[in-house]
Amino acid sequence: AKSLETRRDESLTLGRAPAQERARRLDELRGLLRRTNLTDTARDFMHTVMLSPAQTARTTLFRDQPDVESALKQSLAITYYRQGMPALAEAPQTDALNIREKTLGRGDARTLESLDWSARVLAGRSAEAEDRKRAEATMRQALDARKALLGEKDPGTIFAMRGLGDLLFLQGKLEEALHVYEQALALSKASQPPTSDSVLFSALRLATVLSQKGEPARAVAELAPIRDALRAMKDPDPATQIRVLQNLALAQAQAARITPSPAANEAAERTAREALELSASFHGDEHPTTFIVRDNLAALLLRNGKLQEARPLWEKSVQLGRRSLSPSDPTLLRALNDLGQAMIAAGDATNAAPLIAEAELGYRAGPGIEDRDTQDVVISHARLLLKLGKPGEAIPRLEEVLAQRNASFGGSDIGTIDAARELGRALALARRFADAAAAFTKAEAAIGGTKRPLTSAARWG
Repeated sequence: AKSLETRRDESLTLGRAPAQERARRLDELRGLLRRTNLTDTARDFMHTVMLSPAQTARTTLFRDQPDVESALKQSLAITYYRQGMPALAEAPQTDALNIREKTLGRGDARTLESLDWSARVLAGRSAEAEDRKRAEATMRQALDARKALLGEKDPGTIFAMRGLGDLLFLQGKLEEALHVYEQALALSKASQPPTSDSVLFSALRLATVLSQKGEPARAVAELAPIRDALRAMKDPDPATQIRVLQNLALAQAQAARITPSPAANEAAERTAREALELSASFHGDEHPTTFIVRDNLAALLLRNGKLQEARPLWEKSVQLGRRSLSPSDPTLLRALNDLGQAMIAAGDATNAAPLIAEAELGYRAGPGIEDRDTQDVVISHARLLLKLGKPGEAIPRLEEVLAQRNASFGGSDIGTIDAARELGRALALARRFADAAAAFTKAEAAIGGTKRPLTSAARWG
């Protein structure tokens, strides 16, 4: 507070300061803002100023109103959860469930809502397999009770169904998640308009799983009609349109890789360009969503051999990121890595090296090696080191990533297989042929666990 008072007092005199002094102070302010993680700042502000006081209000205002108290607690828990703070959601969520069980009983729809959210919070705050297994059991219990009480087509039932699908997907249970999302989408289409949130979110979740399973054509078939329906609306929500276009472009790009053709590539590019144009006009160039859409388009252009069109997009992301984001922001780090990859594709591996090394250091200092994005960048740096003739520096990095992915996702995860393949290549380049052969053999054997066809890109690689 004292710091804010000081800044306010200084700002009152800024207009009377000489031009050179004003410029110096404004540069200092810009530097402070660049080093500020605005997302975390907003979350901290919300927690300190709004949510924490509301959490304690029950002791004074709602002592004799359990229905109001439980509704407040439930809203607090949901807000914390959706702001990415599941640990802070736990206390109000526990209170809400306890109050509703005591005053309403397990058969009330509001109690079932709290039971479902308790499972979501547990799964969100803990990555332990046992906790997620317990959360899944609770979700199934709440979902069955909702179906019996409210019916399958009730929006709350469908919402709970998607939550179960999300948890199954998080645990790598793709077949089960696919079945749940298909059911949620069918029920949504039968009871709600084609552009309703229920249809939209169910279709997006289903498309994600289909793409993960190597069935992007089905994902395109689900998302394209929603895109067309949104286009036909008089005043569609731009954020919703961007999300649909973004996911549709990714599915179209994957479908084009499986069945290559100029028309398929062009369709994916066209959708990605539309998403970028809409995001830039609605959110602005420096919004996180615009960064992601721009980088996705650049990656697609690079895959299609259009390096001269892709590289300026990544250069723009790096330029904007250095100006408006903190040095550890994943959006900037991803842009640094991607620009480095574009430079490698142009034959400039030497100048790409510092960009990718910077990205790796930032990811390690931020999300950490347990994070999958960090692991992807470490693999990216290892590939560059191999290109530069430094397998001795690449091998420890790949071994570290492979150990992490084996522990987190298992040997049959496609990301684990990719890391094992890269390690085998590095070992071969280091002339450790027996070790390389063992790594390749293990990776190929693991592909059977993914239920992918014998001719899949993973096995061919």
